[in-house]
Amino acid sequence: MHFFNYSVQDYISRGIIQANEKPRFMRELWGQLEQSALENNHTFNNKAPHPLVLRLNRGSNATNSRK
Repeated sequence: MHFFNYSVQDYISRGIIQANEKPRFMRELWGQLEQSALENNHTFNNKAPHPLVLRLNRGSNATNSRK
């Protein structure tokens, strides 16, 4: 959050946006980030795990069953 606030403050100091636009700009920025995160999560969840991950998971299950 600090990085985004700093970036928006920089936009204000350079005259890219007005100070009174900051709340709206922050809402729009967070909305875009949230949408991007949801899309990335959806893409990630729809992909099959890499074969190495499957082998590692099987190995950890075998280790856990020996305990």
